[in-house]
Amino acid sequence: MKKLLAIIVLGMLFSGCSKNQEANFKCINKDGKEREYLLSINLKDKIMMRASIPYKIVAVDQENISGINKNSQYENKLIFNRHTGDLYFSSWKNNENVIPADTASYKCIKSEKLI
Repeated sequence: MKKLLAIIVLGMLFSGCSKNQEANFKCINKDGKEREYLLSINLKDKIMMRASIPYKIVAVDQENISGINKNSQYENKLIFNRHTGDLYFSSWKNNENVIPADTASYKCIKSEKLI
């Protein structure tokens, strides 16, 4: 009975269920026109958070992670390069998918909580 309990406890410790797949980044605007943002990517829950605004992750591949946030006026898109840390933001007015209303590029560095 003790062996079974030990196997269960060790299995829970080493399983991925206790580890959240969340990574945090500090993203600095490349042209210096905007302030820096915090970006949080949670692959398990399929959510990206940019400046406390949620983006639903719609695509993950070896190169990029893409997310979308839609509201009544705009569709905002994020594309995060997994190798370089570059983040590309684009905002499109609904029903006007010809030219983006706003774009920005960021360089993101991994940040860790201090406390």
